[in-house]
Amino acid sequence: MVSKKGHSSLANQDSAFTLVDGDLKIFCVADGHGVNGDKVSSFAVSMLLNYIRNVKSSFFSAQSFGNSPRSEIELELKRAFKYV
Repeated sequence: MVSKKGHSSLANQDSAFTLVDGDLKIFCVADGHGVNGDKVSSFAVSMLLNYIRNVKSSFFSAQSFGNSPRSEIELELKRAFKYV
């Protein structure tokens, strides 16, 4: 991952993932800040990815997700962020 802004002498503290399941695409970027920003962003990304892949994998499949009403998708995404 590349960042153009900020201090070039410091390590990039951002973390990200991309999941593709047929037509379903989920993109996540966690913007790290501060002394432990890299650890926090890495933790957030790994926990969110774990939630999507393991805890709620049936909901986050292309077939289920694509047929869910927007309100259900928003609720499940809020649950995912609370899990993190």
